[in-house]
Amino acid sequence: MSPVRRTRRPPPDAAEIRRQAERLYLERESGGVVGQDRTSGSKALIHELQVHQIELELQNEELRRTRAELEVLLDRYSDLYDFAPIGYFTVGRDGTLRETNLAGARLLGDERAQLVGRKLGAFVARSDRSAVEALIASTTTDGPRTTIEVTLAPAAAGAGEPVFVDLTVAAAPGAAECRIVAVDVSARRKAEEGLRASQKMEAVGRLAGGVAHDFNNLLGVVLSHAEFALESLPATDVARADLEVVKAVVLSATDLTRQLMTFSQGTRPRSEVLDLNELTTSVARMLGRLLGADVDLELALSADIGRVRADRSQLEQILVNLAVNAREAMPEGGRLTVRTASVELREPSGGRYIGASPGPYVSWSVTDTGRGIDDATLRRLFEPFVTTKVSGRGTGFGLSTVYGIVKQWHGDIAVHTRLGAGTKFEVFLPRVDEAVSDAPSAANVSLSRGGTETILVVEDEAALRNVVTRILERLGYTVVSAANGEQALKAMARHAGPIHLIVSDVRMPKMAGPELARRIRKINPDARVMFMSGFEGGDLASPETAKAQVLKKPFTTETLAAAVRGALDE
Repeated sequence: MSPVRRTRRPPPDAAEIRRQAERLYLERESGGVVGQDRTSGSKALIHELQVHQIELELQNEELRRTRAELEVLLDRYSDLYDFAPIGYFTVGRDGTLRETNLAGARLLGDERAQLVGRKLGAFVARSDRSAVEALIASTTTDGPRTTIEVTLAPAAAGAGEPVFVDLTVAAAPGAAECRIVAVDVSARRKAEEGLRASQKMEAVGRLAGGVAHDFNNLLGVVLSHAEFALESLPATDVARADLEVVKAVVLSATDLTRQLMTFSQGTRPRSEVLDLNELTTSVARMLGRLLGADVDLELALSADIGRVRADRSQLEQILVNLAVNAREAMPEGGRLTVRTASVELREPSGGRYIGASPGPYVSWSVTDTGRGIDDATLRRLFEPFVTTKVSGRGTGFGLSTVYGIVKQWHGDIAVHTRLGAGTKFEVFLPRVDEAVSDAPSAANVSLSRGGTETILVVEDEAALRNVVTRILERLGYTVVSAANGEQALKAMARHAGPIHLIVSDVRMPKMAGPELARRIRKINPDARVMFMSGFEGGDLASPETAKAQVLKKPFTTETLAAAVRGALDE
């Protein structure tokens, strides 16, 4: 509120009033002014003095009101200064703190009275200290305001996570000191780091998916040639045992590539009934290599635990993420125990984060003998960007992903931990009384189910294309082959007779399988297409793949034969 301003008469000149008073006094004493003239002159002077006195009192009253208003404004702006969420500092040219608000004191980690007289640089990380001191010393009143990002020293950050602040420095009037605004940008930094981490994970996922795709093709070639050799050898040949080992190893490697693609590229969840004991045993083969020789893996799987309904790849991801966390908690080795049990939840358990509805559940726990989790981390355990690993290792997405998957399937998770005594993550998933879902397979169809139709095989990997061609020709089919979609369209145009089935890879250079199918169906709406793919998720999400049979790579001779016959007879 601005004070009311009046037009003031200039205040009387004190020396002039004194001279006039002295003149009147001398005139009266000397008789120089007599009668009415002397009386009227004195009265005029007294009146003038009274007017000026009243004006002085009015001016003093106005000054008192203005001062009161200013004090109110000062209190108001003092509150804004003190309770602003941004730190404000006044420092000398040598970096000595002269004043700070409450937010600034919190950033520096001490009381305001204890900060005055200390150097601001003492609260900045050593790597940034010289930059801050140089900026304070060089800032001028007519120069631009400069902002730099610095890290506060661990003592200033409360010995916890690093605190990043943007410092904006401006010279105060007179240039004897500087005003500094400090904005905590740690949350922004975390978000940026999280974005970079997710982009890195996405890039790694694409790389891993591409490697797995190529590896699947190679496995398919090895698997098929092992089967060719087994067919040509008599039952008594000693080489058959070696070839059976090769075949078993390839199938095991196939399971690993499937898990790799599941973990790296994110697939659409598929609801199926699963046996957690079987799934745990399957993943444990990979966990042994992941954990290392200094960690003992122990499986304690209870019989008759029932089944759960979930996506298999997501549950595998839960077990791997929890095992990796446990491994990090045991840098010098230890024991990791995976346990299953059937439980009936009637009330919340003693662990954290358990709020599942009462009812029958399958308990699935991962227990380590590591260092445990401190209370500060435990309170934020399932938040994104929070990690139990040492600094620089881990993105902070593992446990938040686990929590999201468990909640997606209407379960919950409890955490039991004690510093120095290990941690137990216990997942609760609703128990279902249904039979385990059958794995999609056509391997039981006899190889004698061949045919005489014409099949177009489209595959960019030459060795795998030759293997598929060889299998189908041995089954009696006529085969036309192409290395990509463009060659396939040309081959169809050159072929004189009908093509009864197109067997195409999904991901190929120049033209992908779904695009090829779309173009073929423009020409022949009744064309039958079957896809081969080592991928899941995005690659199989197109309308073309959705209405076609998909044969997962690598496949056995019998699986390919059955899938082709099924697509032709559909």
